[in-house]
Amino acid sequence: MKDRRRIVDEIEALIEPKDSWIKAAFYSDPKVTQIMEKLYQRWEEKGREGYPVDYATDDELRELYRAAKHYSKMPVWRAKALVEKRMEERG
Repeated sequence: MKDRRRIVDEIEALIEPKDSWIKAAFYSDPKVTQIMEKLYQRWEEKGREGYPVDYATDDELRELYRAAKHYSKMPVWRAKALVEKRMEERG
């Protein structure tokens, strides 16, 4: 995949400046959570060199970007309701 850094920067630009509920909805998404767990595991295995996202496959980066676009457009009230629902489901 070309321009991996550009895609990572776009994901950060879509999510980081957003309301806390938007960020929580993104990071609590089951696919995002699964990917992030894998990235942290790879990062740990490599002695914490660089950043966890540096160890993402092209497909994982695409999925994170797709999710970031989705959640960045979500109204805050919907993100809050979604996060609360996910928290209830996890018990």
